[in-house]
Amino acid sequence: VAGPGGAVGMGFTAGILCVLLRRVLPWPSENPCGDTCGVTYVHGAMGLLGGLGGVISAAAASDVVYGNDISTLFPGRGPPTNWSASTQALHQFYALLITIGISLVSGAFTALLAKVLIPPPPPEEYYEDSVAFGKED
Repeated sequence: VAGPGGAVGMGFTAGILCVLLRRVLPWPSENPCGDTCGVTYVHGAMGLLGGLGGVISAAAASDVVYGNDISTLFPGRGPPTNWSASTQALHQFYALLITIGISLVSGAFTALLAKVLIPPPPPEEYYEDSVAFGKED
């Protein structure tokens, strides 16, 4: 729904946010969650930004710009519900909250399962790749 300017703005915001979060949040070796690849900074934060962008986009989409075609982008905006832009944005926000909830529950379950099934390495082998990758002497 965002035009070229909105897309460039979102991309610029994502780049700045990723760098700022990387500077503010702890290094992977200091992170209690063991986020060795920076998944939190790159995927998690950008997913939230995209979800919030969807909420803003739904709130800003008007019948003036899209006419009767608004219901092809947001089916709730057409018959039989005929939601307003703010109601559509609220539903987008609810979907974001549900997605966050599913992510937290499934991530916690996966972490628990990994702790049960995969024995942790001794602390001196943390962040040591030679255990997983062979190298010639």
